[in-house]
Amino acid sequence: MPSAPRSPRLAWLVNLFDDPDAQHAHAATALRPLANALGAEVVPMFALDDTVAALADIPETERHAYTRARLIALLGANDLPAGEPVIVQPGAGSSQKERVERLAEAARDLDPLFIAVHTHTYSAIDRFFIGSFSEKFFTRSPSPVLVLNPHAELPTTYSTIALATDFSDSATNAFHALLPIARGLGAHVLVQHQLSVRELPLFMNSPASRKQYDEEIEAERQRAEEQLTPLRVAAEAAGVSVKTDVVVTSASVSPGEGIEERAANQGVDLIAVAAHGDHKRPGNIGSTALWLMRQAQRPVLVFPGVAR
Repeated sequence: MPSAPRSPRLAWLVNLFDDPDAQHAHAATALRPLANALGAEVVPMFALDDTVAALADIPETERHAYTRARLIALLGANDLPAGEPVIVQPGAGSSQKERVERLAEAARDLDPLFIAVHTHTYSAIDRFFIGSFSEKFFTRSPSPVLVLNPHAELPTTYSTIALATDFSDSATNAFHALLPIARGLGAHVLVQHQLSVRELPLFMNSPASRKQYDEEIEAERQRAEEQLTPLRVAAEAAGVSVKTDVVVTSASVSPGEGIEERAANQGVDLIAVAAHGDHKRPGNIGSTALWLMRQAQRPVLVFPGVAR
């Protein structure tokens, strides 16, 4: 007799003993509507090692069971559909790298739709992503990472998702990986390409120069529209409502700023973006993804870059 299909899984990288209850509740508020809409379990992930001060008084043989109970209680207290916690034990004296590798290996086995991580404050975000445990995990994650900034507005539903594309392999792969998530959420997807242009210098601002300038921009815009067409066709074939757009902006507006400003104006619930680093060069997340991780006022789903 065939087994019942497995529920989708959303992983949550939990700093169980060090983060306050309010921060756990904030992350749960973001995850709850996603899990409910996707029919998914939330699977907390935690690296158990001998540096956890809160476990100092717990006998070593009981720490795994104690941690598992605390993780299950955390899910229950925040009304999340509970999956079986994933607890890795790298061993006494393990390095941060070893803990990260064990969690990344466990995530590969779990195969979640994405893994949620939580930043702390604006002033701490550089530490979070540059040289911290979570940043190191991100660069090795086999799955997309949902970045939750505590200052971001959390939607009650995820009905509109904005995906930024620069037509790279990483961005195209992110688009195709996003489609089943968007379909499960019943979300409308806005696929946008930002075309940054520099203004003509004053000495070239003659009618003839202006005409040529406008024609060149229009040609670039049309080429980008053509590149967006197969993405629109793929989304429609997958049963995902989609709109594509080429946005012409000043070169002084960074891609991240443009994405966030449009998201605010268009009522976007979730921003999706590809990282442009790879697992051979950990930490090279890409300037646009990094800007959005730090500044976006809504959750950001970051897809791993394509290894080169």
